[in-house]
Amino acid sequence: MAGFEVVVRPVVFPNIRPASPRVLLPEDASEQGIAVINGSDGKLIDLSASEQSSWTRTHLVEAKRRYDKVRVPYSRPDGSIDWSRYTEFEVIKEVDFFEGNKHTRHRYADFKEPPDGSALIIEKDMVRKNSGA
Repeated sequence: MAGFEVVVRPVVFPNIRPASPRVLLPEDASEQGIAVINGSDGKLIDLSASEQSSWTRTHLVEAKRRYDKVRVPYSRPDGSIDWSRYTEFEVIKEVDFFEGNKHTRHRYADFKEPPDGSALIIEKDMVRKNSGA
């Protein structure tokens, strides 16, 4: 039986890792709005900046409101309606505001009674004025 000879030889592979990039200092590009500030000698670099802002806050003062008074009865758990117990709401139709010396008016959709009678308009087009406005 013939034997095989095993020869182990060291192999040198080429360096397949890329070389690290060279570190170059960035150039000053003032025409593009980019400035590079270098220095480590302990000098003070003073970058002065100034910022100014202002704002005005006004708030709306309600002068007058027009509304309807709506009555909604209590609904029992079984679905029946109890008119002896109810809640009344003011449903706003229109509000006049003063903002400084400026007058503004906000209008809202009118309340329509549901066809099943689960809410009734008790009083229409009521007006309340703000005595302090």
